[in-house]
Amino acid sequence: MSGAPELFNFIPVSWVGKARCRGMDPNIFMPDLGAPTEPIKEICNGKQTRVFNRARQVYETVGDPPCPVRDECLAYALELPGKVVGIFGGTSEKERRVLKSNMRNADILKRSRQQMRTRIKHGTYAGYRAEKRLRLPICEPCTFAYHQEKQQHLKKTTHNEQDSPLKQIMTLVHSVTTAKWPIAKDIANESTL
Repeated sequence: MSGAPELFNFIPVSWVGKARCRGMDPNIFMPDLGAPTEPIKEICNGKQTRVFNRARQVYETVGDPPCPVRDECLAYALELPGKVVGIFGGTSEKERRVLKSNMRNADILKRSRQQMRTRIKHGTYAGYRAEKRLRLPICEPCTFAYHQEKQQHLKKTTHNEQDSPLKQIMTLVHSVTTAKWPIAKDIANESTL
């Protein structure tokens, strides 16, 4: 390697000309393991603070603004395959790994929701529950199926509640005496004696 530092112009995209880091030594964006990265990230993210201007009675933002192409730089680093070392778009390699993972998870969730939408059986109670679970607008056939299921359930439960305790006991005894269990036959034989 020669004594002159390389200039930061190795990225083959058009927005590099607008970057704040153009013409800088690219080695500063490749910090050693465990070295602080905040001063390097300030080149990308800027260093702005809010200060109260007493003369004008308003808060003002003072300091260096973020790099104008920070988002493009980050997108470029996220699109590169494999492990991308260094600071790109104000993020370290570890931070970009987390971003990629979150993007993958969001994409998987989006695809699974789309697949689930196609599997909904409209006009059924299961379809109503699926639409509710996916937070989709519930269609008219599914709403109708839900109300039918609700009416059937209410009819069944109110019918059981109207049975008297004596009728419930007699039904139980009848089911035991007509069963084919050995104990049921014994109980039936004892009751006839």
